[in-house]
Amino acid sequence: MGYEIEISCALKNASDVKQNIIAKAERCQCEYHYDQYELEGRRKQIYRMHYIMSFIFPEDGIPMQAFIRYIKAIQGVYIECISTDSG
Repeated sequence: MGYEIEISCALKNASDVKQNIIAKAERCQCEYHYDQYELEGRRKQIYRMHYIMSFIFPEDGIPMQAFIRYIKAIQGVYIECISTDSG
């Protein structure tokens, strides 16, 4: 396994950018991706609603660098974590 990148955006903006990000990841040799939602609140008040996408890339980092540059250029989309599983 190579690198895993987690990105997040506000849940109300997710439908606008989701398909474009997934298409770019596939062009950058993404092996696998999955989605999750993060909701935080207290009592009946929800104050954080985020859409989180995780992408797994191979060891070769050159296509992944293009994906990172693309994500950084999008307003309202943030890189939460970049990790590796090298044992």
